[in-house]
Amino acid sequence: MCEGHFYNEHDFALGPKFPSFGYIYQRLLDYNGVMPLDPDVGTIYISDVYPINQDNDIEVPLQWLWTTFNPPSILPFNDCRNRRYLLLPFDFIDQLELNINPHHPLLQRPQNNGTTLRRVIYSARGNRMRGCRCYFPSDAIPGREVCFRICDTPQEAAYLVALLNAPVLTNAFNNSRPTETYFGLHPWREGGIRIPRYDPANDPYGYQQKLSCLTRSAECSVRNFLGNLRHNLNEGQNLPGQGELSNQIREHLYENGIIARINYAARQILDL
Repeated sequence: MCEGHFYNEHDFALGPKFPSFGYIYQRLLDYNGVMPLDPDVGTIYISDVYPINQDNDIEVPLQWLWTTFNPPSILPFNDCRNRRYLLLPFDFIDQLELNINPHHPLLQRPQNNGTTLRRVIYSARGNRMRGCRCYFPSDAIPGREVCFRICDTPQEAAYLVALLNAPVLTNAFNNSRPTETYFGLHPWREGGIRIPRYDPANDPYGYQQKLSCLTRSAECSVRNFLGNLRHNLNEGQNLPGQGELSNQIREHLYENGIIARINYAARQILDL
């Protein structure tokens, strides 16, 4: 295959860097003008999502509130962890003198045409590669330590997620890191991992589509697994941290045979 048949670093990106919630909140406190509130659109108080002194509470448009994917929020085949909030006052950028591009392609909320599971995210940093699919467009934005790709179809996204989580590729992903824990975009750069683009028309044995289907099976299995874990928690008890929970998910997928089938299909595609 020529190089154009493989994913490269231009196919993925790091999450954008936006001003922190606290910084924008302080700018709002310092602003002496009138806030653009529209009850028909919906409003929310800062104290509902951010720890502040109640005396300094501010009511803002609900559409200013976004969430971010961060490395602790990403599990293999699932994004279930708590997200951080992001405050982006798009129609108020000039008044607050903020350096934000309101036309950033990620800043799209679902419209009438809906949303699909075609965004791939993975943690830019960690001891082991882990990734999942999530909806796009949506009100959640990848954080600065999260890499992502907006795929053409949910099937392509599922194919990539299977390979990101395939144990047969663990060493290859780890060897692509320039430091002990940082992946970033390095797996896709020259000398990195040569993963063929999703192209079912040129997949005579159907292994790409099999990986796509296996991701959907894994996602369903992981949702049920996490649901059972939550159901069995004692009062006041929380789920394990990301690292332990990710290991439990992998063990669960080993036990039900999904990982073995992902590994087999991945080997056929990558000639491992």
